Amino acid sequence: QDISSVCFPEKPQLLPPRLVPNRKLTQAGGVAAFFHAIAHIEFMAIYLAWDILYRFRGLPEGFYQDWLTVADEEAQHFELICEHLKNLGLEYGDLSAHGGLWDHAQQTAGDVVARLALVPRCMEARGLDVTPGIIKKFQDMGDAASVGILTRILTDEVGHVERGSYWFKWCCETRELSPESHYQQMLKQYYQGGRPKGPFNREITMNTKNIFAYPLFALGFRAFFVLAGFSALLLIVLWNAIFKGELVHANYFAANLWHAHEMLLGYSVAVVAGFLLTAVKNWTGRPTLSGNQLGGLCLLWLYGRILPFYAGLLPDGLIAFIDFAFLPWLAFQVCLPIVQAKQ
Repeated sequence: QDISSVCFPEKPQLLPPRLVPNRKLTQAGGVAAFFHAIAHIEFMAIYLAWDILYRFRGLPEGFYQDWLTVADEEAQHFELICEHLKNLGLEYGDLSAHGGLWDHAQQTAGDVVARLALVPRCMEARGLDVTPGIIKKFQDMGDAASVGILTRILTDEVGHVERGSYWFKWCCETRELSPESHYQQMLKQYYQGGRPKGPFNREITMNTKNIFAYPLFALGFRAFFVLAGFSALLLIVLWNAIFKGELVHANYFAANLWHAHEMLLGYSVAVVAGFLLTAVKNWTGRPTLSGNQLGGLCLLWLYGRILPFYAGLLPDGLIAFIDFAFLPWLAFQVCLPIVQAKQ
């Protein structure tokens, strides 16, 4: 489908960026106008996510899983802001807006690398630069509702930029392109002067690194259900070997206690962790751990499985502390979005 045939609602009226009225937060209606602009950005981001899913074929399954996640989170952002707008006396479409994001979509409709360079790695990444300062302004104003919404959006947008950065680099490498130099080339090609208007934090946008930026670590149930499955299989093999005397048991647990310990604090806890981290996100509409943070929690769980075999080399107290640290940290990460959502 020709991207120029994509249709949008009659409202809001789309104007060139220079013609859209710019109001300060401290002016009358300034907060409402600001969130109307953010609502439009999120609305366009939904279109962009679905367009990249539809337009670019033949990529790995993880690519499409990642952008389905992005589309879902952008839709959640849009719903949150529309509800907030109602409390401010506006509906989405009451004010004019600009179509800058969609302009980039049209410019890059024929090249997924260019799309990834301009949208997640540039346009969305700019939000990582400016949003913390805006959150600070709302904190100074005592507007807790606005702070909560913007904090939620900022958290998710970090993940969107990480996904965009990962797939941009992946696409560049498959084409034998240098990600760094090709990104600079894209900026020169699509922006007058070779770079967008600031602020533009190069460290964030160019060097966003997530060593767990894989679909497996996008949601809690994926990572922990896989760990639970492998641990159950390995537990059976190890326990059978120990029971038959084929494997010498060197552990700070007795063999029967180790078996019970792993069933409860290994396998069962992994299943519970995967369920809660995914379910709480659905219940509250707020993000739970993903990427590096989820990977770190998985590593903590793994350390609890491995370190008991190092009894004698490490203090028992240290082994026990690392083993049991998983549960309170999981509880904190599960309770945090529930408290934030006031549920």
